[in-house]
This record gives sequence, structure tokens and C-alpha cells, in this order.
Amino acid sequence: IRRVVCGVGHPRIMVQRALSSTTLASEREIRKQSSSLGSDAASSSHQRKTLTARVVSNLICGATAGAVAKTLEAPLDRVKVIYQVDSTPFTWTHAMSRARTMVAEDGWLSLFRGNTAQLARIVPNAAINFAAHDLVAEYLDEKANNLPLAARHWLSGCVAGAVAVLTTYPLELARVRIAVSGRGGRGGDEHGPANLKEAVREMTQHWRRGGPRGPFAGVGLTLAGMVPYSGVTWASYEWLRSHAYSSGLASKQSSDRTNAVCGAMAGLLGQTVTYPIDTVRKRLQATKQSATKLPSTYAVTTEVLATEGVRGLFKGYSVNIVKAPLALGTSFAVYHKLQTVAHDMMNNE
Repeated sequence: IRRVVCGVGHPRIMVQRALSSTTLASEREIRKQSSSLGSDAASSSHQRKTLTARVVSNLICGATAGAVAKTLEAPLDRVKVIYQVDSTPFTWTHAMSRARTMVAEDGWLSLFRGNTAQLARIVPNAAINFAAHDLVAEYLDEKANNLPLAARHWLSGCVAGAVAVLTTYPLELARVRIAVSGRGGRGGDEHGPANLKEAVREMTQHWRRGGPRGPFAGVGLTLAGMVPYSGVTWASYEWLRSHAYSSGLASKQSSDRTNAVCGAMAGLLGQTVTYPIDTVRKRLQATKQSATKLPSTYAVTTEVLATEGVRGLFKGYSVNIVKAPLALGTSFAVYHKLQTVAHDMMNNE
């Protein structure tokens, strides 16, 4: 009787309590799931923001490193390109004499002729190369970590080099055309463009006459040279750096010096492997854009071999022994230094 009066055992009340308990449990589960979904969404959003910030940071660091390195090597590169595109035998004595003639006729800034176009090309090129390499390397580290370190970075470097070339090639062609313009008796094309504006106008006119072959003359050969060059450079750089740290030859305190030395050695190796392709590419790029028919890669190669022999394909290489380590060592050292600073700033925010 007491249980009935108090309603404890009444069937209807027991059902209501059971339903109430189920509803509360369901609400708690929904709130828990909503909280979990909100946390996952927030985590995903944070990861996207972090990735975007890191990519932007790498783009800026790569662009700055490329600009610094190319400006340092600009005078050496100008002299090297002039010898690569004509049949004049290269000697250091003759090269220094030609450089002095340039300075006497047009001032010391003549040694930097074409550097504006070079920077217009190298800033996006280096930015894309460094950022793309790091993105692809990070992906391969996660998805294909069974591959050797050098193989992962070789693949990453090849992809980065191809993307960088395809996005900036017309500016590379403009830079070569300006560098070999021979006004004032300096050799090269006497009527070539004197600045970036003239080079762009020249390529635009050729585009209108014959389509995209003008602005992209030699792009296939450039890819054939740049893809293995970028792959070899990145693979050898990362392998040398890893070996230096694992063997105790380098420490964190000497990281800047280690990056510079490993970058210099990697750059020299990469340039050695692909230098003949670079010589033929420069000859092809230096062809007058007003020509009715541009020569083929095969025609340029056979002409060099017939007139100058195999040594003609390596003309100016001794300049590269100085230029490549200077440029690549500086580039890698500056990039990693700026990258460290940028990452420290992001972590402190």
C-alpha cells in the first residue's frame, strides 16, 4: 500500500523515469559528440592555418635567399654566359680583360646587365623551388619513409625544379637575351635587348608572329637540365648535411657554416652533372628572337661539337667552380637562417 501511495512502484511513473534517464543520457552523448566534432574542426582549421603560414614563410625565405645569392654571383654569371654563347676560347686572362672593357665602356653596373631580369625570375623561382621541395619532402617523409633519405630529396628536388622552371621560364629567356646583348663592342648580339622592357617587347612580337615558341624557346632542354640538377643538388645537400651531423663533423652551433659548405659542395656537383646541357640551352636562348626559324637542340649541339669539340660544351665551367659554390652555399645558408627565425617568430605568437 505504501509503495502505491508514494507512487514508487507505479508502472506509469517508472516508465516516465526511464524515459527521462534515456533522454538525459542521449543529450549528454550529443553534447559529447558535438564537443568532439568542434574540437576536430578547430584542430583541422589550426593545421590548415599552420600549413599556410609555413608555406608562405618558406616562399619568402626562398625568394630572399635566391635574390641574395644571384646578386652576389651576377658579374661572374654575365661573363660566363657571354663565353657560353659564342666561339671565343675561354681563359681567365681574356675573361678579366673583357670584364675590364665592360667597366671602362659602361661603368661597373655593366657587370650586372640582365640582373634585373634575373631577379625578376629568381625571386619567384627560388621561392617556388624551396617551398615546393619542402612540401613534397614532407609528404614523402610521411607516405614513403621506406625510401632512402637521398631518394626522397632527389624526387622532391626534381618536382620542385620542374614547377619552378615552368612558372618562370620566359623571364629566364629575357635575362639571357639581355646578358648577351653586345652593344658597345662587348660581343654577343649587337642588336639584342638592353633591358627587361625591350626583352619582353621582343618576345611579345615573336609570340604574335609564331606563337609560344619564342617566349618558351629551349624550355624542353631547360627541363632536361634543371630537373636532374635540382634533384642532384637537393639529394646531395641533404645527404651531406645529414652525414655531417650524424658523424659529429658538425653541431647545431655551427649549423650556418655547415649549411653553407654542404650547399656549396652540392651546387658544384649538380652543375658538373648538367653543365653541357646548360651550355646548349644558353646557345639556343641567345638566338635572335627575330629569326624566322629557331634552331633545334640537335642542330645547336652538333654545331658546338663540330666547331669547338667536347670542350665547347664545358666552356666557362671554370667560372662555375667559383660561381656555383658561392651561389648555392649562400642560398642554402640564408634560407635556413631565415627559416629558423621565421619558425621562432611563429612559435612565439
